[in-house]
Amino acid sequence: MIVNPAHITLLLGGYNGYAVFGTGQGRNQRFGLIDRNGEIIINPEFPGFSISPRSRYVEFSATRSYMRYRPRYYDLITGRWINHDDKHLLWPINGSAGRYFRILTRRRSGVVDHMGRQILPMKYGYVGWCGGNFIVQNPRSGLFGIVTPDGEEVVPFSRKYEQVLPGALDEPTLVEEDGKWFYIDHCGEPIVSRGMLELPADNVKVLNYAQYIEYGIKEGEVWKYGILDKSGHKVVPPIYDVIYNFNKKYVLAQFCVQDARPMEGLIDFSGNPIIPVGSRNEAFSPISGDDDLIVTYLENQQYYNTADSGIVRIEADGSLTEIIPAIFCIPYLEHTDLIIASPWRSVRGNRDLNGFGIFSLGGELLVPFEYKDINYMNDKERIAVNKDGRWFFINSKNERALF
Repeated sequence: MIVNPAHITLLLGGYNGYAVFGTGQGRNQRFGLIDRNGEIIINPEFPGFSISPRSRYVEFSATRSYMRYRPRYYDLITGRWINHDDKHLLWPINGSAGRYFRILTRRRSGVVDHMGRQILPMKYGYVGWCGGNFIVQNPRSGLFGIVTPDGEEVVPFSRKYEQVLPGALDEPTLVEEDGKWFYIDHCGEPIVSRGMLELPADNVKVLNYAQYIEYGIKEGEVWKYGILDKSGHKVVPPIYDVIYNFNKKYVLAQFCVQDARPMEGLIDFSGNPIIPVGSRNEAFSPISGDDDLIVTYLENQQYYNTADSGIVRIEADGSLTEIIPAIFCIPYLEHTDLIIASPWRSVRGNRDLNGFGIFSLGGELLVPFEYKDINYMNDKERIAVNKDGRWFFINSKNERALF
């Protein structure tokens, strides 16, 4: 059945031509799924949903309550639900490229694959990815072992790891044992060629392990954070209040300021300050379509969606070139290959938006500022827009594509 456009109160394009749509308003609003032709795939019966531009899954929830939250995942490639009962939580396993999900209760975890088939039974504590196998924890002893997706026990429950940090799809796992940090392969063996990471044994925690290692050292009652490379060499000293991955080229660092937004800056993976922390009165957001382009938010407003925003490019010499001046509202923090923006206007002394349009990453205005709202999720042929109270799709040339 084709959805009636007059009933749509929200439209959000997604992966593989699908789109989430909503009907009703407020507490009565419910969400479902349509394909690229407007055919209803999932009836609008869910109060909550979540979708990401790069994910093959849409997450639907039968309740908005956090305490009773039980997400269900629909696979936009296979066109199937990830089957499981509603008594258990279901979460994608980091590093497994969306192939496996962790099922968990308050005390036990298991694994299903993207077809909903049971891979590991509900008898483990922690379950994580380990370069093609699963690193699992005995909930009673606290010891770790490694199990294959076929259920074969490669390493028995014999290791007492304090921390376990899975790598990306084919990356080794980083573990801490007796205050020492080292890498293990998919069979649980230490990777001798990488050696031990030289981290202080006391008051250290590792926050993230991806292209680099985020780590913290406790000084009195305060934690300070820096980064190491994958060999454990110090790249950025632990002097920042917050530090985390910005994109594939830069790290974002912050100094916290009492009763104010944090001061931010960018650092490259050699430890060089690209934008020294606090040097510009701005906050920053990445653009996944180009690592050298960043969205800037002037700090004179409290929230991103009320700030004066623009786009700058980081040049090879570290200088910044303005692509889009910081006079717009750029409300979305997950930017891809198009930029949704709205110019500000003054209405009776108050700031208000003057219609949304779309810029290219080069600063060209592709779609004029004529829409009340725009939702874009990486499909240039299916950009959801709202005009005169009606939702429909356009493409990046501002041509109507559906409805």
